[in-house]
Amino acid sequence: MIRNLPIRSKLIGILITPLLALTLLTSLGIGANLATKVQAERLRQQAAFAITLSRLLAGSVAAAPTTAAATWMTSRRASIGLWRPFGKTPNRSKMTAPPSTARPRRPCPH
Repeated sequence: MIRNLPIRSKLIGILITPLLALTLLTSLGIGANLATKVQAERLRQQAAFAITLSRLLAGSVAAAPTTAAATWMTSRRASIGLWRPFGKTPNRSKMTAPPSTARPRRPCPH
C-alpha cells in the first residue's frame, strides 16, 4: 500500500509525523508547567495571608499584653480555684466543685 504512493506523499508523511509528535509532547509539557504555575501562585497567596495574619496577631499581642492574663483570670479555671494568688491559701468552705457533666446512671432493668 505504501509502495504504491508517490514519493511526494511519502516525503510529506515522513516529515509531518515527527512534527505532530513534537507538537503533542510540547503541548503536554506546557500544560504541566501551567498547572505547576497555578499551584505555586496559590501557595504564594497562602503564604502572604499567613504573613499578614501573623503580623496582625503579633501586633495585637504586643499592644495589650495584659489582655491574655485578664482573660485567663476571669475564665472558668480561675473561678473554680485552680489559680491562687501568691501567699494565699484557698478558703475551702467557700469552694464548690464544678457541676458534673456526667449523666446519672439508670438502674439495670434485670
